[in-house]
Amino acid sequence: MSAMELLSLLDELTLEVMHSLEKLLRESRFHRVVGKGASGDKTLAFDKAVEEKILSRITREYPDATVISEEVGVIGSGGPPFFVIDPVDGSANAERGVPFYACSIAVSSSRQLSGVQLAVIRDLTRGTLYHAVAGFGAYRDGVKISTRNHGGSSLYFSVYLVSRRSRYARMLNPQVGASIRAFGSIALELAMLAEGRIDVVADLRGVARPVDIAAGSLIVREAGGIVVDTRGQLLDAPLDPTCRLSFIAAKATHYLRRLKKVLGVQALPDDVTHSTQRVEFGT
Repeated sequence: MSAMELLSLLDELTLEVMHSLEKLLRESRFHRVVGKGASGDKTLAFDKAVEEKILSRITREYPDATVISEEVGVIGSGGPPFFVIDPVDGSANAERGVPFYACSIAVSSSRQLSGVQLAVIRDLTRGTLYHAVAGFGAYRDGVKISTRNHGGSSLYFSVYLVSRRSRYARMLNPQVGASIRAFGSIALELAMLAEGRIDVVADLRGVARPVDIAAGSLIVREAGGIVVDTRGQLLDAPLDPTCRLSFIAAKATHYLRRLKKVLGVQALPDDVTHSTQRVEFGT
């Protein structure tokens, strides 16, 4: 199956997920906690139902694939392709009726974040589809996007901190001079950064999971942005639901330079680049 055929499949699948979730959220029984996922977080019934729908379709179309998901963990043969799934990123928002949550699916050629070659993020409230294929750019509903779009008059950051009394919080608020938000769906925030609506998305708690950012990090990079760790190194991590990390995503390196003194991020080179390899996804 080619990359375009796979994109078509994931477009269709995530649209089905959106319609299914809309119905599930109307029923109180799907708001119950039904256990803990592989990542250690609580699993709500609607999370589980959506994941099962995605797994059923992917394992039918790709019987030899390995699936890495927030709830079920790792299943499959152990070889490529690797599907990295966050069925409902922003479950707390979905549970409370806050319209900001998404379905995130990435496809990787390896068990590393750097191996992600294709990504889709479906906004599950508006229906917007963001996607990227390594080396071919990033798109919103089929229209190419760039981090250079939608520049505002002031900085606009989404930052997740341990607490407002943390060292980062004390340093960040008075010094950066930015509007600071945390919307509750890292995947969707990264997608919005890719189209230039948010300047920086950072999770500094050391608890973000690769499944949260696998799709979003590729979309950001293909739109011209950058994703680094707190040392200023290009972000890479094992695609493991139990892995935890901190990261900073930005529209361009000069936004990182604004942060480096505040957050202790090392200076970056003048030109930070990433390499991508165009691949075909076999059945």
